[in-house]
Amino acid sequence: MARVVSGQTVEILSSDRSYTVQVRLAGISAPDLKQLPWGLQAKQILEDWLLQQSVTLEISHKDIYNRQVAYIWHRNRLINEALLAEGYAMANPDVGADHVQTLAHAQHQARLLGLGIWNPAAPMVQTPVEFRQQSPASS
Repeated sequence: MARVVSGQTVEILSSDRSYTVQVRLAGISAPDLKQLPWGLQAKQILEDWLLQQSVTLEISHKDIYNRQVAYIWHRNRLINEALLAEGYAMANPDVGADHVQTLAHAQHQARLLGLGIWNPAAPMVQTPVEFRQQSPASS
């Protein structure tokens, strides 16, 4: 992977290294970068897990911004699910129909354990969608 744009968008370097493709992670909605501290944490964890690593894409569709929407696999680990399981994102079933049960289960576990955005001592107050609606210039 070439670059992490946010907790839900990455740039993937083509296998022949001639171009990059912007990819939005399917089935999740990560906090906006301006939603502190969660947005920066989601971006950082993706960088820690994936930067300069080879990944496999399971393409779902293209979004309105012409990004590929995909499930990202790294070493047999579904990264979309891992972000949910550790409380770095929310499940967003409208963004892709595959793996819905897997993603919902991962989010449920994170909520029960109070991880990340679900931490009862410092919960995220607005969903990423609500935040972006109030701040249209956000990522």
